[in-house]
Amino acid sequence: YNFVTWTLVHEMRISLAFPLILWSLNAWSPRRALVFYGALSVVAVGVAYVARYMGQPMVAQLVISLHYTLFFVLGALLYRHLDQVRRWYAYLSPRQRFAGLAAAALLYTYPEHVRALGGVMAGFPMLLTHWVMAPGIVLLLIWALCAKPLQRVLQWPALQWLGQVSYSLYLFHGVILVFSCHLIPQLGSPAAMALGLLVSLVFAGLAYRWVERPAQEWGRRVAGRTDARWMPT
Repeated sequence: YNFVTWTLVHEMRISLAFPLILWSLNAWSPRRALVFYGALSVVAVGVAYVARYMGQPMVAQLVISLHYTLFFVLGALLYRHLDQVRRWYAYLSPRQRFAGLAAAALLYTYPEHVRALGGVMAGFPMLLTHWVMAPGIVLLLIWALCAKPLQRVLQWPALQWLGQVSYSLYLFHGVILVFSCHLIPQLGSPAAMALGLLVSLVFAGLAYRWVERPAQEWGRRVAGRTDARWMPT
């Protein structure tokens, strides 16, 4: 009933290994990190497909978490080297910036374009499209962080609030939409979807206020105490 829970499994596994991942990003150059985690992603996808073919879905699900680690690494590298990224963006011409944004949109929506071709491409493996989507996601993040017009739009209060509650919205919108569409059929699909969207936003705001933000504050306090314990004297 909640079709987002499968991602939480991978997030939990990766979070347990994230201190080791951050250590590697501190110790290695960006090029080495990209090569290592990119190769790990390729190997993980290959092993996952073999495991599924051999009737071992649990093995495939465990291994594929290594593939998704690449996306966390891309985000961490972008954050760690944001100053260099901004300098690179500053040297781009207006035409290059427009082309980069267009390429980002095309790459990010690539799987849908592939499936629209039909035939064999309609069943194009989703995992393989992740490697095409990843550069698009990174480019979109770079443009959001560096492009002044886009930054001004993203500073709108409504979008700021939506960004704050986005994770809670992601967690609960599936259950609420299923409820509104299947348990209130007399409304009709458009009305049920509109009601589900409205309730999802309200629920996300409440969940952020009473669950997510207190958990974040508690985590910061624990992290601060841990840092203080391990600070060299």
